[in-house]
Amino acid sequence: MDNIKGVDAFIKHVKEENVAEAANAGSATDAYLETLSSSIQREQRFQQELEDKDADISLKKTYGWTIIAVLGLWELFVIVIIAIHLGSKAAKLSDTVLITLLTSATANILALPTIVLNYLFPKRQKS
Repeated sequence: MDNIKGVDAFIKHVKEENVAEAANAGSATDAYLETLSSSIQREQRFQQELEDKDADISLKKTYGWTIIAVLGLWELFVIVIIAIHLGSKAAKLSDTVLITLLTSATANILALPTIVLNYLFPKRQKS
């Protein structure tokens, strides 16, 4: 960014110092300086787009790992509950509760990643 400010200052300096030369050279110098300024602005926009894409990638990685962690913890919870149910005669759960746990675990494994991935990676429109 400091380089861009330096270039802008240089352009301003060239315009101020070379007024007489610019008058002799016609509008060619002004056209060149405008082209140079336009190129610098395009480069700044391009750099900003790259920074935005890097931030998006980082955010998507964070979301992805978080989803994996949440799903893993939920599955671990379901496994522990079922293990306690199978290993303990005192802690018996009804069949309805077990079916609900297994169904929700299966639905989470299938649906949650699909929903989140569709949000993180939307389908691109064909031009």
